[in-house]
Amino acid sequence: MSNEQYTAVIYCACLIAWLATLLPSIVFLLTSWKERRDELFSIMTDGVLESYYKQFLPSALKEGKNGPALRSAFQGSFSRQYGRRLYVPPLLLLGGLSAIGLWGVVGTLRVWGGLTGADQSFSWSDVTTAALIGGFTWIISDQLTRFRTRDFTSYDVYNCVFRLLIAIPVGYSIAAFVEKKLQVPIAFLLGTFPTSSLFTIARRLGSKTLKIDDDAVNGSSELEQLPSVGKAFAERLKDEGIVSVVELAYADPVNLTIRTNKQFAYLTDCISQALLWIYIQDGLKKISALSLRGAQEVKSFMHDLNSGTADEKAAAQNTLQAAADALKIGKDELLETLGQVADDPYTLFLVKIWAGS
Repeated sequence: MSNEQYTAVIYCACLIAWLATLLPSIVFLLTSWKERRDELFSIMTDGVLESYYKQFLPSALKEGKNGPALRSAFQGSFSRQYGRRLYVPPLLLLGGLSAIGLWGVVGTLRVWGGLTGADQSFSWSDVTTAALIGGFTWIISDQLTRFRTRDFTSYDVYNCVFRLLIAIPVGYSIAAFVEKKLQVPIAFLLGTFPTSSLFTIARRLGSKTLKIDDDAVNGSSELEQLPSVGKAFAERLKDEGIVSVVELAYADPVNLTIRTNKQFAYLTDCISQALLWIYIQDGLKKISALSLRGAQEVKSFMHDLNSGTADEKAAAQNTLQAAADALKIGKDELLETLGQVADDPYTLFLVKIWAGS
């Protein structure tokens, strides 16, 4: 391969890397973002909006807004808080910072390869280049994963900017703890770790070196006790400031849907489970198989028990006995608890918006 061809390969590879850091989020904004917005708007019918504002934004109803006016207010609020323009600053920062970084990588690789026209005075160290390329590896991987799952927020783009900013100092800091021949691969591999993992590693190394206690919290999240919440989503909720089941139970489902980029139906199901968990906690998993997996299902169950047909009442009585046996409590005590769940204002809200959507 000639020097010209090698130079062209370097430029092409870095150009592709630059595009890969930006295009996934840009394409998302032009396609999936609009689909998510339109899906949410279609769910928020006049009746659902009235219930939503009554529960979370009662001041809007006091102003006399209803019907089309309420819908217009909701769409305007959505645009101000979650519109596409909020992605512009982080995308500009990411584009500019990644262009500078990759331009430096190009210059360094040309110097290393002894290519014609390379500025011999410009060459980053091995650790700097490895750490930066590792950071780009994580960013591109994260962007492609989010593009596949349609899970972009402006926060995620800012996180990519932050990741580039810390790639070199973190690479140098941690590489200093290993022998010289391992510093370059360590700097690169560290760049491919999630940001939270980098901080955990740095915290533990710092604690060991300075001989202070590591305050990192280990173990699973309380949210993982809910059948519908796995480790990844529990971590995502933590990023949004929700770390307990109670916080999730009384969260604004519309706001949380937008902030997490999850489906509205999935979020309301998680909130429904959280509401029931508050009352029976670990017993939730024991009665999920009996179709009592969340507050919404409990409301339906209580309707069958009290107002259903003869067959529905008989089936509900059998379910009540089975649930009481599973929880090892009396039927009357369980019935009182389920009645409290069914009449909880948030349960009534979830049932109403589910029926309206």
